[in-house]
Amino acid sequence: MKQKKRTAQSYAKSIMFGRLVTMTLFCALLIIVGLPSDATAKEIEVTDEWQLVGENDTLPAGMHVRMDLTTGEKWVKRMDPEENGGAVTITNDGSVANGPTTPGSTNSQDTAEQPPAGDEESYDFDMMHRTLAQLPDDEQHRMGGLPELPTGKTVASLSPRERELFETRMKQIWKQRQAELRELEKKYVAELPQVLKDRIESIREYLEDPVQHLTANNLAEHSGTTDDDDATLDNIVAILDDLEFLLTDIDMARDFHTLGGWNLLVTMLAEKVHSSPGTMTPNRNLNDTDISDAATVPMEHFASSVQMVQAHAAWVLGTAVKNTGEFIPWALESVVVETKHDNSRQESNALELVHQTLQSSLSQEKLRTKSLELLQQKLVYALGSFLRGNPLAQFQFAQQQGPVMLARSLELWTNDETSKHSIKMMQRVISMASDILLELRQQQTEPLGVSEEQSISSTIPRDQMNQITLEAFSDTTWCHFILQALESGPRALQSSALNSLPSFEGNCQWDALPRVLATVKNEWLRDTTIDAEDFSDQYEIMDKFLGQQ
Repeated sequence: MKQKKRTAQSYAKSIMFGRLVTMTLFCALLIIVGLPSDATAKEIEVTDEWQLVGENDTLPAGMHVRMDLTTGEKWVKRMDPEENGGAVTITNDGSVANGPTTPGSTNSQDTAEQPPAGDEESYDFDMMHRTLAQLPDDEQHRMGGLPELPTGKTVASLSPRERELFETRMKQIWKQRQAELRELEKKYVAELPQVLKDRIESIREYLEDPVQHLTANNLAEHSGTTDDDDATLDNIVAILDDLEFLLTDIDMARDFHTLGGWNLLVTMLAEKVHSSPGTMTPNRNLNDTDISDAATVPMEHFASSVQMVQAHAAWVLGTAVKNTGEFIPWALESVVVETKHDNSRQESNALELVHQTLQSSLSQEKLRTKSLELLQQKLVYALGSFLRGNPLAQFQFAQQQGPVMLARSLELWTNDETSKHSIKMMQRVISMASDILLELRQQQTEPLGVSEEQSISSTIPRDQMNQITLEAFSDTTWCHFILQALESGPRALQSSALNSLPSFEGNCQWDALPRVLATVKNEWLRDTTIDAEDFSDQYEIMDKFLGQQ
């Protein structure tokens, strides 16, 4: 399975690298281009001043166009009389060829300016060299090395003989790269969906009898076996770890969902699915399960194994939807959780299961283990991915008393605020709540469109729904914690609490805030280990709030 893992990642790296290099070289060679026309396209009215080209704008022939390689924006103006006329287009092989008509333009005038058939293609060798020089050293060496171009020099400054040798070598490298990229696309684009199918099938096999998989791993662990390939838990965790890497690609995430992998992955969050017939009865806790070979597989190891699987499943789910508006509705998609040991079926969704699993993990805080810490970290990561930018998920989470559960988690972690894990978790939860509050406040100040004024949840208007969510994330428990973190928390937690003040402001009544902020500022100023520049944002927030008093 480890071999499979490497193969899958090499597939993904190859295709991602291919796409990156293709786009990089295309942009590097792009000097003057036109834009394709479509049903909503319009021809832009070009002036003597630079103006931004819109997504659907088309250009008349012979215009001067430039591209900002940092932002991807295109700008256009009329060609100055002293500039060499003729637009420049990108040919099928990616090279730059002279020609008056931009791609997609229906304007065919000035045909006399077109180069004679058979003219030598022109390349921007300076740009090509700068782009290829950014490749890793081993990759440049594999290509036979780049021809040298003295620092500050351009191709035009070379002698005729040097220029001929330089350009000949650059053309060879360019054509070699294009051929390799075409081979990568041909080979790996076809194979990547199969990799996803293999991963989905492995998850399905695990869910058929998870106890057998988990106990086999523990048996290997406790019998002194060191061959990781023989440990089934390593296999299922490796599968999920590999899958998380694959789903960082948007197209892969979309395909994974289309192929049905999302539902299986969500199911893995439910604790009760990690059991088999005869190993668990209803209303029995996982830690009380009687498993065959229990004498050699301690129950704490089995429970830890389940937590590792749940943690990695949550990690993959969070990565799949993170920062992608098209995918965030998946968090609320209905999923049927089936358990083999009692043939039960229960309808749920990813958000609800993440909430329930995190709540369950908090009840085990007194018996904290490394696997429990990992589980909590990945669940909060997934929760943030589901809630950020997703008003409906935020509202449903509020209705499920999710903010209350998070506030309770903060109180629990406060009892152990010397722990790196506790501090990290409190920082992440504060940051998530702060982001959600900021989103809700921005929506309050922006006018709603007609569709947004209508009910998103079919019974509650958008603005009312947002207000309910806002209040749930900034009740007295939250407000008290933020103030407490400022007053007595470690510096890292104080910093996070300071960053959240603008978001919580308006819903929290902090009579003691000026006194607390003044104390914190004085303590920080006296601490010689603090670099003021590193905490400039926090000092600015403190000054702002102190100045309001």
